Amino acid sequence: DPDPRTQAEHARLAAKYIFPRQYGLPNPFQVTKKFNIYRDNIDRQAEIEVWLFPACKTPKRIKNVLSILGQMIWKHSKCGYKPHLDFACPSKVIKQSTLKQRSHTDF
Repeated sequence: DPDPRTQAEHARLAAKYIFPRQYGLPNPFQVTKKFNIYRDNIDRQAEIEVWLFPACKTPKRIKNVLSILGQMIWKHSKCGYKPHLDFACPSKVIKQSTLKQRSHTDF
């Protein structure tokens, strides 16, 4: 089981990405007329650190969602995506280890 404190930190960080307006952060759907520059919202870690330095309180409406986000992150880390992908979309490319086994059995 994960450390509860680490899990809560990850859930709070995910909440800042999912609900940026609740934390006073700019969001991708908000257009600013000051600049004609489009923001790159893919990596927002630096933006979150600058806007929320040193720290900010979690809004009351978000506190109820943090437990669900924590569970979602924990289940995401436990899921084996590679076996699911191999089952759903098997690769037709022969793996290197399979080639070595075949070459040894051919002799």
